[in-house]
Amino acid sequence: MDLAEAVDRLYGAELTDFVGVRDALARQARADGDRELATSIKALRKPTRSAWLVNRWARAAPEEVDELAGLAELLAQAHRTLAPDDLRALTRQRNQLINALTRKIAGGAVSAAIQAEIGQILTGALTDAALADRLRTGTVLQAVPASGFGTLDLGGDARVIPLRPRTERQAGGARRGRTDDTADAQARAAEQARQRALAEAQEAADRVMAELAAARERAQEAAAELAAAEGAVAAADEAVEAAEAELTRARAGRKDAGRRRTRASDAADQASAAVASAEAAADDARATLERLIGQSD
Repeated sequence: MDLAEAVDRLYGAELTDFVGVRDALARQARADGDRELATSIKALRKPTRSAWLVNRWARAAPEEVDELAGLAELLAQAHRTLAPDDLRALTRQRNQLINALTRKIAGGAVSAAIQAEIGQILTGALTDAALADRLRTGTVLQAVPASGFGTLDLGGDARVIPLRPRTERQAGGARRGRTDDTADAQARAAEQARQRALAEAQEAADRVMAELAAARERAQEAAAELAAAEGAVAAADEAVEAAEAELTRARAGRKDAGRRRTRASDAADQASAAVASAEAAADDARATLERLIGQSD
């Protein structure tokens, strides 16, 4: 085992396993009698979570790292030639590519601060060769804010840890920009970045339009429900008014019936009195008749 192999294994491990893997590799080096290698391994620093996410992406998608490197070269050329139109167009492509890659690397399950650090790492790799080499080998340690095109002072973090090339593609990536063929590849990578950004923008626009159509449909349904509810309220108001009018008429009828009952009761009392008087008169008449009949006998 040499340092390149140890670094590749260590920075390819899970972040939570970093310290344990580092200690195990150092113990293995000591057991092999290579104390200098063990010391070098123990000195390897643990990456931040944002850097670890970027490293994992770089190891899994080297072609996207190459795409980012191609765009960096085109931006550098535009700066050197001071072509404002090209620079503006490439800057838009850069922003679109950085945003797309940041979302992919973050995976939607990290904080806004972590996403910002991921964006800083990718942006910094566009302007600093040492950080770009770290990105290509998947050994970034932390986010460093970019300060424009030129070399960033990363201090100890800028040292490139040697790695064995994983593929011929990655080894060739270090010589990007040295030949016309590479320049063509960079142009194709930039065009791919532009096309992907355009596709993502179109997808986002389609998503927004679909949401707008759904919102309009919901608004129409709500308006229809509101109209139906207002109609029901109006019908209920009419029913209440009709019921109140009927109640008023019923109360008036009840009052009139009460008056008629009072008059009928008075008439019944008078009739009863008349009947009693007539019965008394009839009794008197019968008594008188019986007396007269008895006298004639």
